[in-house]
Amino acid sequence: YEPAAGTLGTPAHAAANQPELLWSEEFSSGAAPSSNTWVHDVGSRWRYSNGSIEGWGQGELQKYTPDNTKITDGSMRIEVKPLPLADRRTEPGRVGIAEYTSSRITTRGRFAVQQGYVEARIKTPTAPAHGLWPAFWLMPSDLTPWPTGGEIDVMETKSGGPHFLTALH
Repeated sequence: YEPAAGTLGTPAHAAANQPELLWSEEFSSGAAPSSNTWVHDVGSRWRYSNGSIEGWGQGELQKYTPDNTKITDGSMRIEVKPLPLADRRTEPGRVGIAEYTSSRITTRGRFAVQQGYVEARIKTPTAPAHGLWPAFWLMPSDLTPWPTGGEIDVMETKSGGPHFLTALH
C-alpha cells in the first residue's frame, strides 16, 4: 500500500540504526492538511440525563471542526477556540454544553500500517489547561467500531501539563 501523499522512504534526518520509516508528513506546504492523507471528524457527542446519546465521541464539551486545523511553519496546528455564545446549544436534559471548537483529524481510510516504525513530533500545552486532552492514538483500520476494536494510546495528556500516559487496550 502506498499513500497518496507524504514522503515514502527514510527521511534524511533519520538515524542509521533506526528501522525504515514507511511514511512521513512534513507539512511543508498548504494552508490545510492534505485531504489525500488526512480526514477530519466533524461534530460532537452529547449525553442526556435520561441516558440517551446523540452523535459520537466521548461527551467532550467541544465541537470538532476542520476550521481549527492549520499548517504553519512546517507544523500542523490544532487550535482550541471559544464557541460564540449564540452558537452554544442548550436543551433540556443535556449533560454539558459545547463551549469550544477544536479539531479531530485522522488518516482513516487514507493510510494504514500493519507493522513498522511510526514517529510523531507533538507539542502540547506546557501549563495545565482544564478540559484539554491532546492525544496521539493508533486505531484499527478495519471497520470494527471504537472501542471494540481497541487502540494504542501513544501519547495522551489530560488537561495539558508536563505528564503524559500511554496505554494498549
